Amino acid sequence: MTTVERKRSSWAQLFWGIVFYVSIMFGIWRGYDLHNQSWFYFFVLTGMAGIHGFYREGLKKIGLWPKSFRVAFAENGESLLGLVMLILFLGLWFGSIRYNDLSRLISNLAATFIWGLFQQYLLNGFFVNRLAGFFKDEKDPMIPWIAGGLFALVHLPNLFLMFVTFFGGWACAKVFIKHQDHRNLYFLGLAHGLVSWLLYIFVPDSIAHYYIVGPGYFTR
Repeated sequence: MTTVERKRSSWAQLFWGIVFYVSIMFGIWRGYDLHNQSWFYFFVLTGMAGIHGFYREGLKKIGLWPKSFRVAFAENGESLLGLVMLILFLGLWFGSIRYNDLSRLISNLAATFIWGLFQQYLLNGFFVNRLAGFFKDEKDPMIPWIAGGLFALVHLPNLFLMFVTFFGGWACAKVFIKHQDHRNLYFLGLAHGLVSWLLYIFVPDSIAHYYIVGPGYFTR
């Protein structure tokens, strides 16, 4: 069943993008987390879902159409494998392995996949779609750069994470908008989770500062 999208005003897309981006930044810098202030993020996500519904953006538009995973993996799987091998090589070369028990590493891997899918929905499913609506061109070359910048700013003031997420956000946005019919957040969530997991294993806390963002960065 094909969903007919409602006509989108470019300035309305910019407005909604700013509203929800500021809301997320507010939550981060107020120290809200998903455990203690889940109500806040519930309202944010409900608002985002309302925007999708109002503009009649279907699962393919958002990137949640499951059947697109196979195509996305076939097109980008080799690049992901190359990146994984590079991180493994550098991690083993420099010997900076975070030793941990196997069961905890596996549970962390599962958690990073879920967290990666969630972040990719926010970055691409919502904000990249708002940027595409503002520029009125799904493949405008500015979109990945802006997406990378927005993703990096969310990770203030952690310079390591800002560096990684800028280029990671740029790359994920390029993959997301490359083929409109094959955009898939499940593949991007898989890539995000796997790379995040490997970085957690190999990058020491002296560089990553315990992977903390927001005000908690200054208290640890």
